[in-house]
Amino acid sequence: MGTNKNFILQKKYLEFLPALFQVLWGLWILNPFENTFKITSAYNLMGTLAPEWVWGLILFVIGLFQLVVIFKGNLHLRAVSSILCLFIFITMSILIIFGNPASVTIPTYFMFALCEWFAYTEILADIKEKK
Repeated sequence: MGTNKNFILQKKYLEFLPALFQVLWGLWILNPFENTFKITSAYNLMGTLAPEWVWGLILFVIGLFQLVVIFKGNLHLRAVSSILCLFIFITMSILIIFGNPASVTIPTYFMFALCEWFAYTEILADIKEKK
């Protein structure tokens, strides 16, 4: 039975789950019927830097970019997308720490950032191995 290697995730789970989370979270924030940043003080600082829809669009686009390059297989683009996602999760964690240090989302975002860091190091190893 033949398999399509473009859709085999294997080691790509560390990239796939944070990317999927970003796409879904970006869509959730882009929801025009609710203002999710008003629900908790954790997002106050993020809301002062940019409107909610901008954050949603950034999250959606970066997450979608990462999902696309995961399946395209280009290691250099995967490395770039992994660093972008790592940067986003670290940035959001820091902004939320200042917005509400008791927020339960802080360890969640740090965990996704850690996944992206591990993914990035694996990608770098794969790039080095192919040379």
